[in-house]
Amino acid sequence: MATQGSGETDGAGERQTAPTAGGEDELLDVLPDHNPAEGAFAGYAGSRKVRWFIGSSMALGVVGAVWGGFWYADYVREQARRGIKPEYSDARTNVSAEERVMHWDSGAARLGLASDPPGVNLIVLPDRELRLAEGYDSAQLSVRVEDGRTVKLRVLTGRIDVTRTDK
Repeated sequence: MATQGSGETDGAGERQTAPTAGGEDELLDVLPDHNPAEGAFAGYAGSRKVRWFIGSSMALGVVGAVWGGFWYADYVREQARRGIKPEYSDARTNVSAEERVMHWDSGAARLGLASDPPGVNLIVLPDRELRLAEGYDSAQLSVRVEDGRTVKLRVLTGRIDVTRTDK
């Protein structure tokens, strides 16, 4: 099929043919299926599912990061509460409960309780007895005793059980 050329030749001596369809100055024979008024908004509307997927993924990631941060903070708090269990080089001995009692009659002190020897497992104050709570390996407390009465008792780490002995 031969077309009329423009009369120009290329470097090899062959004639170039002028374009007959598809130029910018020509009208279309068949209109496209999409609405030409949509323009760039058609692409924006077409990517809606992708934007929803990315946005949902980011929202779930943020929620997961916040939850993970709270979980980790709680984990660190629990580890600090339990404390580090001391290791003893000497072999454990059978020590009776009577030998692991501390009496505190007056003044301020920071005292500790431990479930394993050589730690104290009962502190006797003038008006109460302090024992380590079940499930805890150690505890520290601040106490102040004045005139035979406990004026201040604050648990610093761990948990204790308090039994009143005054009547």
